[in-house]
Amino acid sequence: PCDICGADQVVLEDKQVHYADEDSKCGELTSSFLKLTEKTSFTCSLAKTALSKLCCGDACKMCDSGAKMNTDAVIEFEGRQVSCMEYETYMQASSFLQGSEACASSLSTYSDICCSASDAEKPAASLVAEPTTIPCNICHRDDVHHELKAEAMVEYKGASLSCVDVNSILAKSEIDGSEMCDATQSMLFEGCCFEKCTLCGDKSLKWDATVKYNNQILSCDEFSSLFSMSVIHKGSDQCDAMQGAYTSTCCYEPPTTPCNLCQQGSMTYEVNTHAFAKTRSGTASSHCSALSSKLAEREDEGSQKCMDSKSAHFSRCCTTLSISGAQTSPSENSAWNNWIADYMTQPATSGVSSSFMSLWTLLSISLIGIYMMC
Repeated sequence: PCDICGADQVVLEDKQVHYADEDSKCGELTSSFLKLTEKTSFTCSLAKTALSKLCCGDACKMCDSGAKMNTDAVIEFEGRQVSCMEYETYMQASSFLQGSEACASSLSTYSDICCSASDAEKPAASLVAEPTTIPCNICHRDDVHHELKAEAMVEYKGASLSCVDVNSILAKSEIDGSEMCDATQSMLFEGCCFEKCTLCGDKSLKWDATVKYNNQILSCDEFSSLFSMSVIHKGSDQCDAMQGAYTSTCCYEPPTTPCNLCQQGSMTYEVNTHAFAKTRSGTASSHCSALSSKLAEREDEGSQKCMDSKSAHFSRCCTTLSISGAQTSPSENSAWNNWIADYMTQPATSGVSSSFMSLWTLLSISLIGIYMMC
């Protein structure tokens, strides 16, 4: 089941929150997810991301931060002998919040017995620096950190333990690269570790595109961040289904030869950083620098969109006086003349003003051509 708050936190039952276009109490929401939603589902991951900070508080703990619990110590509670660990479990089940009066009064009698001295009360550490060591981690292999299947059960030294418990034991007793660490990684990696599913995989992200999920409009950048917080495994049916639904909108293959808006044949011009290009509909405009960068980022030089964009925006977005190379070759002059010819064969617009502008544009182009050939 999908547990929004987890074992170490308490649900703030009566707190009102707004989620999925509805006002609800945290208790009702968390109960609904617990009954109806799978822990490994993407819906559960999104709910945890959105609700954990709103609906969850730290559960009452036996010992303060920095102090260690004496797990073998025994106290008397309600007429029977219980371990300190059992009493802390009882406190967490009572839904007492850390720092509340109920928490403090329940622990005051037993904290001296159950908790060791905090680090602040221990003697000062030596000023001599000790060699830095990295604790053993089951899922850290070949300099790549994989995700831990926290609740998966494995056989370890004759006992059945969760992967998170085994990893905790190794982190305290072994260092990365030790013989025992390497042997345990080799034995338990497949059962305890996995690679997370990502939205785009090896493709690049269209951060500015948008998708609709759970009745909300999200940018692909936001959606990818939520996606990376999930516990979906790479290669799973759920991963394949989610990628199939959103990859076409949010992802693209990086071009092998980036489209250059201001390149015509072998001639390259500078982008006019002060100009704007209108969209096809004519209702909006984009800065030429932004258009050029977007094309280079997402389109190949020979793609249809690249060629269409050059046809539509070259004259407005490119400064034709800024030519790469000190001199122009005959082939470059030929390309320039062909470009002028193509421009002159465009359909003429009606009206005196349009004719005047066309004449003025043609005169400017001719002057540029003469300048180039000198």
